[in-house]
Amino acid sequence: MLVQQAKRDLCGCQLSGLVGFDHDHEHDHHHHHHRDQSNLNQAQAQAQRPKNERSSAQIPLASSVSLQSMVRSLPTRNASTSIPKDVGLQVHHDYGFEVTANRLKFGRDVIHELGNAMLDELRLQHITGRRVMVLTDPRIAKHERFQHGINSLLAAGLDVSVFQDVAVEPTDDSFLAAAKYAADGKFDAFVSIGGGSVIDTAKAANLVSTFPHPEGLRAYINAPIGLAVTPPGTLKPHIACPTTSGTGAECTGFAVFDLVKMKSKTALGSRFLIPSMAIVDPGFIDTLPPAAVAASGFDVLSHALESYTARPYNKRPLAAGTTKRNIVRPLHQGSNPYSDLGCLQALAICGEYLVRAVNDPTDVEARTQMSFAATLAGISIGNAGTQVPHGLSYPVSGLGVTRSYHPGDGYPAKEPIIPHGFSVMLHAPSSFLKIAEHEPTKLLRCAETLARAMGRNVDKVLGNGVARPQDSGAIVHALLVDIMKGTKVCPSGLAAVGILESDIPFLVERAVPQKRVLDNAPFAITPTDIADIYKNSFKYW
Repeated sequence: MLVQQAKRDLCGCQLSGLVGFDHDHEHDHHHHHHRDQSNLNQAQAQAQRPKNERSSAQIPLASSVSLQSMVRSLPTRNASTSIPKDVGLQVHHDYGFEVTANRLKFGRDVIHELGNAMLDELRLQHITGRRVMVLTDPRIAKHERFQHGINSLLAAGLDVSVFQDVAVEPTDDSFLAAAKYAADGKFDAFVSIGGGSVIDTAKAANLVSTFPHPEGLRAYINAPIGLAVTPPGTLKPHIACPTTSGTGAECTGFAVFDLVKMKSKTALGSRFLIPSMAIVDPGFIDTLPPAAVAASGFDVLSHALESYTARPYNKRPLAAGTTKRNIVRPLHQGSNPYSDLGCLQALAICGEYLVRAVNDPTDVEARTQMSFAATLAGISIGNAGTQVPHGLSYPVSGLGVTRSYHPGDGYPAKEPIIPHGFSVMLHAPSSFLKIAEHEPTKLLRCAETLARAMGRNVDKVLGNGVARPQDSGAIVHALLVDIMKGTKVCPSGLAAVGILESDIPFLVERAVPQKRVLDNAPFAITPTDIADIYKNSFKYW
C-alpha cells in the first residue's frame, strides 16, 4: 500500500494534497493526464523487471504536471504574501515559561568522574583541543577531593592549568584577572571547583575570553547598571563542581560580583552562562566550618522561598511590540509549576537538616541532604529567579558598609566580610512580612512545608489558632528567626554586622537599581518599602 501510494505521489496524481498546489492550473493537469498514465505504466513495468535488465535510459523522469506548471504553482514572494503579518499575535503579558537545565551528576565520589565527563563535553562541541583551565581558591586547592578531580582530568589525557586567585567575594577586577588568564592560556574548556564565587568567576572568564567586547565586562552586566548584551553564541564547555551547599551556581546563568565603583553587588545573567555540566559531590562539605555551612544554607532557604513566591510567570509584563513570534524570556521569568516543585522540596530539606548540618560536622546525612537542597533550589532560581531578599542583600554584602564583621573560620582573616548567605538572611524575615501582603496563599504553603519539616504545627507557631493566609508573613518570620538562632552562628540582625541606621539611605540608593531581581517580586516595590524592610531588620533577638 505504501509503495503504491509513493508511486502515485511520484507521478503527481496526489499533487493536489501538496502545499502550494494551485487549482488554477487544473487545466494543465488534465492536459497531461494521458501522458502521465503512460509514464506510470512504464514505471510499473520497469519496477517488475530484474535489476540487471534495467537501464538508466528507461527510468522515466515522470511527473503529473510539467516542471513549468509546478513552478507556477509555488507561492511567490510579493508585498502581500512574502512575510506573514503578526496580526492577532501581539501580547502584553507572558503566557508560557521555559525550562533550562544542564547535565548533572550527584553523589559522593562523583568527582572521580570529572575527566571522562570533560571528554564528553569536548566531543559534544566538536572541540579537539585538550587544554583545561581549572579555577579554585587556595583553601579548596588543599582539599583531598580537589586532587581527586585533578587526577581524573590528567588520567583522561587533558592538559590542566590551575588558577587559584579567585576572590572570596569576587569583584569586577577579579573577574577580569581570571578572564585575562583564560585569554592568554587559550583554553578549550573550564572547570570550577569551589563555592559560588569560584563558579561565577569561571563563568565570567569563559564569557569574556570567548567573546571579548569593546565595552569590556560592562557590556554583559545586567541593565540598567550595564548594557545586558546577549553573548553571540555558545561558550566553551564548563563543568562546575560546587564545594559548598548553598549558591546553586552550578545550575544557574548568573555570575554575581562586587562592582567596585558602585560599592554594591550586581551580576551577569544569560542562559549561555549556565555550566554545561554540574558534578555535585557532597563529600566536599564534610570539612566545611559551621559559619560557612550556615551562610550557604541560608542562601538555599531564601532561594526556595523567593522563587516560590516570585511574581507568577503569566503576570510578567512584556515590552511594547512583543508578539508570540519574537518573545524572549529572561532567567528571572517568575514562579512557575516546574520551579515550584524544587522549591518546596528544598524547603522541606532545609527545615529538617539545616540546623543539624551547621551544628554537627559529623552529621553526614544532614550535610548530604543540604547539598542536594542547594542543587534543587539552584535549578529553581535558574528557571524562576530570586526577588526582594536577594535584591536588598547586594548593598549589605557590598563594599560600602562592611566595616569590622568577620564570620570566623572558613573565610579570609585579613579583612572584614559579610558572607552572601548572611546578607540575604539578615533581612529575609522582614522581607517576607512585606511579600505576604501580596502573595499570602503561596507563602502559607511555604510556612506549612517548613513548619512540618521542623517538627512544628503551623497552626501553633503564632499561638492564635488555625493558620490563615494573612498570617503567613508572621509565621515565616517566626520560623526563619528560630532557624537563625538555632545555628548559633548567625548574627541577630543588621546591627550585629556593624550596619548603622544612618546607612539606610546608602543601602536604599544601591538596592533600587537591582531591577533584575526586584522586578521579579509579586508587587512593585518602592524605595519606601525597601527602607522599611531594612529598618525592621536591625535586631531580631
